[in-house]
Amino acid sequence: MTPLLLLVAACSAIAIAGWIISKVTGSHAWYLEDWQFNDGETTLWRDDAADVSVIPKLGQAVVMTPVRLHRSAVVVTSERIVIGKKTLTGKQMVEYVLYPGEAPDSESKRIDGGLLTRGYSTLVIQRDVIRDHLGDETRYPYVALTPLEGERSSVNVSEIRIYTDVGASFRLA
Repeated sequence: MTPLLLLVAACSAIAIAGWIISKVTGSHAWYLEDWQFNDGETTLWRDDAADVSVIPKLGQAVVMTPVRLHRSAVVVTSERIVIGKKTLTGKQMVEYVLYPGEAPDSESKRIDGGLLTRGYSTLVIQRDVIRDHLGDETRYPYVALTPLEGERSSVNVSEIRIYTDVGASFRLA
């Protein structure tokens, strides 16, 4: 009984610490369903049944096989890429916002990309480096996006893979 009480106490302490940190820093959850797009920003591509994997530069496995749970939503607009993960309630919580070329603010210059201040990470990706892995040689088709080298938020990110079944129509502005 004591180990169970310790587990409940530890989980409660983690939840309370997270709540306090979010109140102090002002971060909160943003949902894709409530996301406010800029004036003139148009949706170029959307997949609500994608899977997104951030591949680190260091410490990655030799062989990686993705689990296709279709839990991510990816929205490509004329200004940015918004990636959301499905929560237990079924809503899509924004996890990453990717900007091709440069970010309009300085959040991507921080090591957390704004995760602790906004609630999602901001990364800058290279506009012209998109490799399609959609052919017959790959078992799971994906689109690979490469982050910009000079940004602190992507210091250990090798690439961002978007596993999708409709990748042939993927495009940036």
